Amino acid sequence: MQEVAYVNGVFCPMDQAKVSINDRGFQYGDSIYEVIAAYAGRPFQLEAHLDRLRASLEALSIPLDLSTLKIESVIREGLRRCGFEEAMAYIQISRGEAPRSHIPPADIRPTIVMTFRALPPVSPALRKHGASIMTAPEIRWAKCYIKATTLLPNVLTRMQARAAGFHDAIYVADGGDVREGTSSNVALVRDGRLIFPCRDQSILHGVTLLTVTECAAHLDIPWDERPVNVRELLTADEVFLTSTTEEVLPVTRIDGNPIGDGEVGPITRRMMETYADLTRGRGVFENRLRHSA
Repeated sequence: MQEVAYVNGVFCPMDQAKVSINDRGFQYGDSIYEVIAAYAGRPFQLEAHLDRLRASLEALSIPLDLSTLKIESVIREGLRRCGFEEAMAYIQISRGEAPRSHIPPADIRPTIVMTFRALPPVSPALRKHGASIMTAPEIRWAKCYIKATTLLPNVLTRMQARAAGFHDAIYVADGGDVREGTSSNVALVRDGRLIFPCRDQSILHGVTLLTVTECAAHLDIPWDERPVNVRELLTADEVFLTSTTEEVLPVTRIDGNPIGDGEVGPITRRMMETYADLTRGRGVFENRLRHSA
């Protein structure tokens, strides 16, 4: 097992991967990315991730045909080469390399970089006891549905949260509307119903959150997608975060105050266990995993 990179059509060891200092991803953050988890070598929800990658490319007007790139074959080959049982495929596509100027040349060619490494494990203590997070003012741009690499506000907020002793932060807009975490979507439970903020341009359209709605349907748990105010979040029965790398992560304290009774709630636990069964092809979800891969 080894970490593997892919740069513009060539696989190589991670420490040999190089991109020009004139690349617009480096100079301007003029690039988008996608993260895909793989279990037993099979990329999970691959089609949904590639659909979101295409949407990000379109939003930035980066002309790249993923089918011509044969990106699915590249991803599967990268996963085969790295050999990790649970792996993470990271894809980054920039507008390309050119002399530094706000306006790119007409003939610029996109830069395609991928890395394949082990999926980072989540602390069992976080799974068992839940995370403590804080709220933070929304300081990001208005188009967070684009999975762009310009993540400096997220980085600074996450650093602030960790320095204050929290696992993460949830962005809250000026009017009190809940957005999302620095690298995750947020969901809450009230009176047995799953609720999460509207997937508009202000938040990322999470593939894991989409999968959670499928799990909820399987479990006969009703769900609503609607505006969520911070007061509703803080008084919820349960709260959890969703992301490709952390899957379903319970939240038991926000801003130092307990959520519900301060323990991982029953619906959160069911969602966490059901998502884990789905991704790893256990029980009734075995065929579903094959379909997703």
